[in-house]
Amino acid sequence: MKTSDKKEFTLKQKAFLYFYKSKQYLNNKWYIVKEEIKKLSNSFFFHFMLFGVSIFLLHKILIYSNLTISDDSLYGFAFATAGIIGASIAIIFFFSTFILQSTADLFSTQYLNKFIESTKEKRIF
Repeated sequence: MKTSDKKEFTLKQKAFLYFYKSKQYLNNKWYIVKEEIKKLSNSFFFHFMLFGVSIFLLHKILIYSNLTISDDSLYGFAFATAGIIGASIAIIFFFSTFILQSTADLFSTQYLNKFIESTKEKRIF
């Protein structure tokens, strides 16, 4: 009598295998969709379209609500926005300069010691 080494899957095992494969397939597709969304959200086109849609919706809201914005309030808003942007840029430049100075201080001591100890360097300077 021959006995087969291969065993047939039971109905329960087949169902679990089917659900596992479908879960893996959906996880794979979800990962691909997430990667595509990340690529799209990092593109200039996406930001440009988002800005355009937000301006369009703001325009429609202002039309339907009959709100009018006076020139003085618009100028005030523009100056406040420019002030916030300018302050943000100043803070960013301050931190980047601070980091560069700290890095320069770490490496300038090597050159100072070389200048003090080396007679060749003293002749050049």
